[in-house]
This record gives sequence, C-alpha cells and structure tokens, in this order.
Amino acid sequence: ANASLLTMVFAPSNPQIAFMGTGGSGIYKSIDGGATWYAAGLAGESILSLAVDLTNPDRVYAATTIGGSMMRSLDGGDTWSDAHLAQTIYSLAASPLETGDVYAGTDNGIYYYHPGTWSLLGLSGQAVTAVYIDPGPVKLVYAGTADGAYYSSDNGQSWNYVDQNLHTQTILSIHINPNLPHLVFFGTKTHGIFMVSLPF
Repeated sequence: ANASLLTMVFAPSNPQIAFMGTGGSGIYKSIDGGATWYAAGLAGESILSLAVDLTNPDRVYAATTIGGSMMRSLDGGDTWSDAHLAQTIYSLAASPLETGDVYAGTDNGIYYYHPGTWSLLGLSGQAVTAVYIDPGPVKLVYAGTADGAYYSSDNGQSWNYVDQNLHTQTILSIHINPNLPHLVFFGTKTHGIFMVSLPF
C-alpha cells in the first residue's frame, strides 16, 4: 500500500489476521500475520482507528474522517455499513468481554456501541482521543483526552484522573502489559510516553 499508515490492529482471536488503516487509501488486510496485504474496503478514506471483535475476526470497526461515521464490516472487510453517531470519532476499542460491542472516543466524550444502539458513557464535552479497556477483574475503562487521562471502574458512571502529571497532555495511545497489569503506558502528542503505576 503506497499510503501513510495511521492505525493497525490484530484480531484478538486470530493473530494471523490484521487490518491496517491508511491516510487516504482505506483499509488493508493481512491473513498471514502481516507478510502480505490486500485492499479491504473504504478506498479513498482516511482511517483514524480500527477495532476487531473479541471472538469474531470478520467483525471489524473503522473510524473515518467523515463526521458521525463509524463504519462496520461483518464479513472481514468485503462490505461496510455505517453505524451512524452524530459525533466525530477519534478512537475505537472493541469490548474485551462482550462480542459485537465497541467503545468510541469522540469529540464529545466516550460512547458505547451495542449493535444498533449508542449510549454516552461520560466525559461529555471532552475530545476523547484514545480508549483502552482493561478486561481484568476490575474492568477498567481508560480514556485519553486532549487534557489528560481518566479511568472508570463502573463502566463510565464515574471518572477519575489517572495522574496529575498527564494534565494538559493530549493522549494518543494507551497500553497495558498483561504481565504487569498495574503499569499503564500513555503515549502523548508532544511529551513522549508516560508510565503510571496504578493500585489495582
């Protein structure tokens, strides 16, 4: 693919299947662990974020630069339909617990998608630029914003600041090492990576 790579995700249930979102050339797919790639829809689109379902690698979600549009495919990228949400979507994370469900970071908070239905989880008025779901015992939802990072232990009913040192930082990525689940890594737009130790 002769296009800039904006995002890439592997299918949780099959590490041989990966999807790549580009800046202007849609989505590419690999079924051999990334050795070879082929076009998988949304040609001409820029893809800001991708998510693949927990158990079904054919169920793929894509955030495009078209306002209010989360595209979803139920056949591995052969066809796509619009799961409309009246917000600009920046980041997606498939639920690690419920098949078919997705979390979306938008320009007006974080939303939860259950097929056919969107619900606002919180952080209304904030640009949520990164979303990460920790499937551990507490089931934490992390939200990176243009003004720091938050977490929720009750699926969005209440939110807490992760760390004051991240205040004013734009968070672009969130990751946890499964072997060290109390350490959370936050990639920022201008100040590198922060590692935060949380008491969970």
